[in-house]
This record gives sequence, structure tokens and C-alpha cells, in this order.
Amino acid sequence: MVMCPILRRRIAVMVVVATKIRMGRAAVRDPAMLQRNVRAGKKPATQRERGSEPTGQIHRRNAWHAHPQRVKTFVARSTTRMQASTNAGLMSEHKAIIHWNCTGPDFLKGKFSREHTWTFDGGATVPASPSPAVVPAPWSNAAGVDPEEAYVASLASCHMLTFLWLASREGFQADSYDDDAVGTMSKNERGVPWVSAVKLRPRIAWSGAKIPAPADLDRLHHHAHEQCFIANSVKTEITVEAPAT
Repeated sequence: MVMCPILRRRIAVMVVVATKIRMGRAAVRDPAMLQRNVRAGKKPATQRERGSEPTGQIHRRNAWHAHPQRVKTFVARSTTRMQASTNAGLMSEHKAIIHWNCTGPDFLKGKFSREHTWTFDGGATVPASPSPAVVPAPWSNAAGVDPEEAYVASLASCHMLTFLWLASREGFQADSYDDDAVGTMSKNERGVPWVSAVKLRPRIAWSGAKIPAPADLDRLHHHAHEQCFIANSVKTEITVEAPAT
């Protein structure tokens, strides 16, 4: 059969295109071939050149290896997006200034006072010290606030503030709130002491025509725990103990 020149040219073009498609698919499936093509100056086949075959995860991974500049650009853009997202989520900053001066006969042997101060942006200065249970006297001072009890107070205070806000939104009139909160220390799996549990024991006085029932109190305390900023920031187990009647 004798083919006209136009038909021969069309068949030749179709053969070349089919060969490129096969080579492109093989290169994407074979990372070694892909690297050889890159070293030889050949670009990886694009989705259009390969046809309608969907690009899988391994295909994309190999394509990124062939174009390291794309990886750098992708990482830079992703980092920028993450930073922007983090900054957008920031609500406020809270600062504390810790100050300590060395007093004692021998710092290198641990014979020095741990007393120090905490100063906050409102102007309050609080004397602080390690607990005598951690550092015995005279290198500690029981009159100062230690970090462990400050942690317990922070959890109890945050819970109270959240609870009072929720109670006010439901129309309950609270007159006073007292909490004898207790924190318990234990050792973790690495043998390091930590505040593993905090028990809140609030006593609340109410007035007005609408007094919360026990079920209301349980719900308010539950929601207060769920919404407390500090409770959401720690892994300590926090429980609320009902007051004795």
C-alpha cells in the first residue's frame, strides 16, 4: 500500500508523541530514570504530556526531587502561611519579671538563698521562694510564694473567673467565692516530680430569686473547666470537689 506524504507525516508525529508519553510515564515511575533525564537536561513530562493519568503521591514526590528550587519555594511559602496563621491567632501577651540576687556563703555548694521577686505589669511585686519541701531552710523562705502553689492558685483563679462569668450569663447572682485548692505532686515515667493533680474545692454564696440547682453547678463547673485558659494549657488532672453539706 502506498501512503501519501501527508499521511506518512501524521503517522510519524503520532509515533513520536506516543514515545514521549511512554518515556515520561516510565521516568515518573522510575526515580533513577528521572534523575538521568534531569542530568541530561531533559525536563520531566508534565501532566498534559503524560495524558490523563492522575498524578499520585509518589509521582509528586519524585517530581519535587527533580526540581529542588520548587521545594525551597514551597517550604518558604508554607512557612510564611504558618507564621501568618500563628500571628493571627495571638490574643495577648502576659509578662512577668523575675529578679534574684546571690546571697549566701557558697553558691557552688548550693549554700545560697533562693528568695527572689516576681514583678507584674500592673506594678505588683510578690516575694517568692522555693517550697521548703523542695529546698530546706535557710536557703528557702516559707513566707514567699513558691512556683507550685502559684500554679495551683493560677488554675483555681482562672476556673473561678470563668465560672463567675458563666453564672452571670445565666442570671445567677453570686455573692462570694472561696476555694481551698490543693495540688499534688508525684513522679512521672522519667522519675521527674510534677504537679499531677489539682483539686478545686469551691464554696459559693448565692442570692436572689434564681439559685442554681446541683445540676446547674455541675454544668457551670464543667463549662468553666472547658473554657479556662490555664486548664487548656496544661496536662494536670483538675477535679472539682463538691462542698460538704
